[in-house]
Amino acid sequence: MKKEIYKRIINSEAWKLAAVIIAALFLITVSIILFDDIAFDNRIFIYALFGTIALTGFLYSFSLTGKEAWMRLSFGVTRKAIYRKYILNSFLSLVVSVFLAAYYMVIYYLVYDHDLLITEVFNFREVVFLPLVYLALSFLGFFLGMCKMNRNIFYTLTGIIVVSLSVVVIYFSITNWMNYLLLAFSIVFGMVNYFFFMKYKL
Repeated sequence: MKKEIYKRIINSEAWKLAAVIIAALFLITVSIILFDDIAFDNRIFIYALFGTIALTGFLYSFSLTGKEAWMRLSFGVTRKAIYRKYILNSFLSLVVSVFLAAYYMVIYYLVYDHDLLITEVFNFREVVFLPLVYLALSFLGFFLGMCKMNRNIFYTLTGIIVVSLSVVVIYFSITNWMNYLLLAFSIVFGMVNYFFFMKYKL
């Protein structure tokens, strides 16, 4: 009985997620301490984290509205249930990523720049901008998947988006209006995707 309970806990999604988060927190702490003598950009981890989940969310959302959605519907799963799970997974990924980024910022601040204000160490406009990029790209990928965009064109678009975002982050200052624009885009596309997904033919 105890073995069955243990196996059930170990195999649960919550346990796996917790294990990944704990491992990530440990690696973040160790990396900051080990890089004590290296003058590296304090934004590297945040860029890498949100860049990875944004690209993953874009690709996953595009593929979800193809064969994967059709297979789920063939097993009796409703469109509303599919979209609800997609939204929950997207926001769960976002929350975990924001938590890891916040942990990194706090540890980095305590180790290196505790004499300064944390707002002087990190640009919080960028910290807000990157999660919004993830949401916007995730919803855009979902929409393009429903539009059945050619895969070659989609992957070309993916490359263009990656290069464009890199240029924006490196060479331009993130402003509040950019964040508001991304937030509005995400909200509108989230609603459009829902109504479109309920109606469109797979």
